[in-house]
Amino acid sequence: MTVDPMLFRRTSGMFATGVLVVTTGREGSFRAITVNSFTTVSLDPTLLLICMAKSSRTLPVMLDSRSLTVNVLREDQEEISRIFASSTIDDGLDRVDWEIGLVGTPVIAGCLAYFHCHVEETYEAGDHIIVLACVEEAQLGDEGRPLIFFRGRYGLEE
Repeated sequence: MTVDPMLFRRTSGMFATGVLVVTTGREGSFRAITVNSFTTVSLDPTLLLICMAKSSRTLPVMLDSRSLTVNVLREDQEEISRIFASSTIDDGLDRVDWEIGLVGTPVIAGCLAYFHCHVEETYEAGDHIIVLACVEEAQLGDEGRPLIFFRGRYGLEE
């Protein structure tokens, strides 16, 4: 017996999550995607995981480059989140400020924190791929409050 997918989605939305933009690729061919499925896994070695839809156009770029940066967004960066949540926008990085980080992938300007990683393993899970990433560098960014996603929208207001 399985749960109705829309009920599952609404019920999962009751868990407030932070909002991240994952950047990947190589010079001249960068991609970015908004994600909210993220967790730290291990301190030794330093591992984290994210989940991405198999249909994501960013996923094959990440699997090819094997490197990524997880950018933790501030509450005033909702527009950045929206840009990379769209599956129709290919030039999103042309619309935000960024610089190249340690692993050769973009760091979004003004984010709260970021993690430079390489892909350690991937696992198929339904319509998503779980990406286990080894953190090579973690940095605190600008001060502020995190961008939160709750009940299908940004922020905690009802």
